[in-house]
Amino acid sequence: MTVMALASRNPALKGAAALLSLSLLLPACQNPNVGAGGQPLTAEQQAMRQQSQRWNQTAATGALAGAATGAAAAAAFGRGNTGQNALIGAGIGALVGLAAGMAVAERNLGFEKREASASQRIQSAQQIASNLNNTAAASEQVAKQNQQRLAQLDRQYRAGQISAAQYRTQPETMRQDAELMRKTAGEARDARQRLVASSREVPQLMNEEAKIDQAQRRLEAAADDLESALRRVPTG
Repeated sequence: MTVMALASRNPALKGAAALLSLSLLLPACQNPNVGAGGQPLTAEQQAMRQQSQRWNQTAATGALAGAATGAAAAAAFGRGNTGQNALIGAGIGALVGLAAGMAVAERNLGFEKREASASQRIQSAQQIASNLNNTAAASEQVAKQNQQRLAQLDRQYRAGQISAAQYRTQPETMRQDAELMRKTAGEARDARQRLVASSREVPQLMNEEAKIDQAQRRLEAAADDLESALRRVPTG
């Protein structure tokens, strides 16, 4: 039974179901060509976000699957209660749904599927390694481009051509870039650890371990370089 079907039977669930749906839909509604403060994204920034979005879509799918479980838990919690207690039950159910959804996403890497053949699991690992290294390459381009832009802003600031306030507003999208690099590096680290665990069943998976590790290190280095440049932006 879906979240909305349960919500129609239990009015207390409607608010939680609406919030859950909104939280999942908002990323899809965002303009992919615009960053923080309405600043247009460069082609490199768009490419990096498109690569990373493949991982976000997996998490969203899991959250939707887990939401049904969470809504059911909320319905059970709220049964026999009215008013605030029922709303609390609905809220807890929505949170349980999101947590369960992330757990589903955690199990969603193809090379971990025991029902798949060894060749299918190897192919999945190869695709994941390729995707992560493509994201790393895009991140390196973005970091280099942002460092050049920050150096230009620093020169303008020191020459009195822009104020500190103007300087501070420019790098907002760049900070988002750095956060995305860190997030994807963490996901690469997690994927590598899970690959190593799965290699006990399919030893050939270890052929991709070094590639995923390389992607993680490239992403971390790109984030390090960009964050170092961002620290030069005046804070006040």
